[in-house]
Amino acid sequence: MRVQKIGGYKVGIVDSGELLSKNYAASTVNLESFKWIGKQKISKSAEKKKVVSAPYSMGNLLKLMEKDEYHSGCIEAKINTCLMQVEVKNSSLKKWFLDAEYPGNDDITLSLNEFLKYFLACGNGFLLKMRNTSNQWVGLERLLPTETQIVENYDEFGFFKPDFIQVKNGKKKLFSGDDVIHLKNPTHKSNAWGLACLPVAINIEILEQIKTFDYNNFVNGLLVDYFMIVEGGSLKDDVVEDAEGNEVLKDAFTVIEETLQAAKGNNKSHTTVLIETENKDAKIRLEPLRQQDRDGGFT
Repeated sequence: MRVQKIGGYKVGIVDSGELLSKNYAASTVNLESFKWIGKQKISKSAEKKKVVSAPYSMGNLLKLMEKDEYHSGCIEAKINTCLMQVEVKNSSLKKWFLDAEYPGNDDITLSLNEFLKYFLACGNGFLLKMRNTSNQWVGLERLLPTETQIVENYDEFGFFKPDFIQVKNGKKKLFSGDDVIHLKNPTHKSNAWGLACLPVAINIEILEQIKTFDYNNFVNGLLVDYFMIVEGGSLKDDVVEDAEGNEVLKDAFTVIEETLQAAKGNNKSHTTVLIETENKDAKIRLEPLRQQDRDGGFT
């Protein structure tokens, strides 16, 4: 946050880039901690150099969909609008869809539903073409964006053709780019990863910060009512006795705090509170901080 003086006030300003970098920063996955399933198909050096990090945290973008009902409802509405049922005119392809295997006894409609949900929530949807022992495609399985790592790769013509690593339950498995359908929302930040609709994330984060600030500072009263400004001197410390009967100094701020707490919320609420200073010429003034007007000004 940066503080800028606007008119007669100092205003704290948080920009969208700061919010995104703070709350949606992608964390690098330590692939060395995962064990290969089957034969290791990529060297450790290539694994470190070629794995492309996501521009933002896929996990946090998915959590955003879970915690915000409005955002989640918009995603569901878009899916229901564009995907009611799957129809295929090609007879051989239709037979393949009917005979294909899907995870959890789902059908093609449910699999594509989640495929689009991940695409809309975090800008990346992945479908894995499952193969049998004869290396034939037998079905489709969704890949979670949070469990997918993209390996940078190019074909003989120099076109970007990545491979994919699935990391799950302490294990990792490499899949050829031919076996993964990757639907992504284009972004200038990466040629490998897509990007979600970030304005939604920004708006939600800003609203959360405003609501938290208002609740803590205005509803719970954590924001102080006044600034106490002492001019031309300093506040006077008090001399008190400790538990052993010795005289000790108590700083002026502690004395004032205890005095105000004692005078608040009881039959002495409207009595005068005496604040002493070391210098008789010192002046004390109170500047109110709480917001009194609906126009947003402090008076």
